[in-house]
Amino acid sequence: DRIRQFQKKGKTLIFVSHDLQKVEEFCDEVFLIHEGRIVKRGPPSDVILSYVRDFMGEGGPIFTQEFGTRQVEFGDVKLVDAGGQDAITFTCGEAFKVIIPYTAHERIEQPVFGYSIKTASGLYVYGTNTQIQGHVTDAVEGEGRVELLVDPMPLRQGNFFLSLAIHSSDHKTQFHRREDWYPFKMKNEDDADGPFKLGSNWCT
Repeated sequence: DRIRQFQKKGKTLIFVSHDLQKVEEFCDEVFLIHEGRIVKRGPPSDVILSYVRDFMGEGGPIFTQEFGTRQVEFGDVKLVDAGGQDAITFTCGEAFKVIIPYTAHERIEQPVFGYSIKTASGLYVYGTNTQIQGHVTDAVEGEGRVELLVDPMPLRQGNFFLSLAIHSSDHKTQFHRREDWYPFKMKNEDDADGPFKLGSNWCT
């Protein structure tokens, strides 16, 4: 509230933080500083996405983890929008698809594929897998692919991380896991507030 009052008076505030949610909430313009130099400047959502992509996601030096036996491993995973195009920015209420190619270096019976989503500030949003959802995967061997479809995607404005995993049906063996590996951005389709779009209606 004090920050909001300060802003309403037309004063300038320099806010220095790694809390991406607060940066996006309070700032009108963001500077990304790396090794003492400004490497990007602009609207909060754009600069935060650059930070997430270059320094946090897809094997960047911060936060990501990758491990597993690699008996089955991920290939070149693609995020696809409602129009069928490779994308990193998606619209709330539209389709969000993940195409997940894999290579099984030996025959694996009924592997489990899973995913989870976190906010850019690390808040866990949701996670599930094929086993929880009652989708039995046949034995895998060689190359193949699975697809994850969230339609409609209820997440609203913000930057997020997608994590993917392949493990054994008894959960004892992690074949390949990529934590916080795939960053993506959500944008709103309307002026409603909040992190999710709920299917609500008014009756009079």
